[in-house]
Amino acid sequence: MLDSSSEDKSQETPESGSADAALKKELLSYRNKKRVNINENPLKWWRVPREELKDLSPISRRFLSSLPASVPSKQLSAPASADVRLHALAQTTVQRLKAILVSRECPWNKKGKHKTRPQVLPREAIIKIQEHIASFPTKTTHYGSKDISYLDARFTAKTRHVVFIKVGFGRPHVDVRSSCEALGVKLRDARLNNNTKRVSAAKLIVHKRRAKRF
Repeated sequence: MLDSSSEDKSQETPESGSADAALKKELLSYRNKKRVNINENPLKWWRVPREELKDLSPISRRFLSSLPASVPSKQLSAPASADVRLHALAQTTVQRLKAILVSRECPWNKKGKHKTRPQVLPREAIIKIQEHIASFPTKTTHYGSKDISYLDARFTAKTRHVVFIKVGFGRPHVDVRSSCEALGVKLRDARLNNNTKRVSAAKLIVHKRRAKRF
């Protein structure tokens, strides 16, 4: 059994350490503190008032003290500036960490909630695609400890796309529809009069304009 002196030495944190060591010391002091509610989440240590914690180390006070939101680089001491450059920390990162520790509130996680992506699919379209894929018959694994359902190998992404919207990719290079061919034959026919050719030419122009819209 270890004595109390060795246990105290194991919990000590060197004062000349880094900011991580100071944070570990603060967390350790909060973990060893007797709390009334035993079911309290220890990960919410930042919501505890500062007066309930032990004094911070000099390194922690240097980086994480109660300073204004904007701290110019000239206000930092020489050792602090050297540590910032050594660990490749940006000035905005240090200021953000200071503001979080001063406010004692965890910032909201807003990953994936921004609306600046122009090509993102709406939620309704994603649900339709998922329902469409789930409508295909699946197979179950014959060998294995778990039953895993999978699609047939012939249902590729291209096949599922064709079945879903039934529209090909890209525009056809040559327009060989019967209406275009019929109007072109009338324009080349020498037996027709000019009025008939003008009507056919107008119809052909309107038909091609409609085709370019798609």
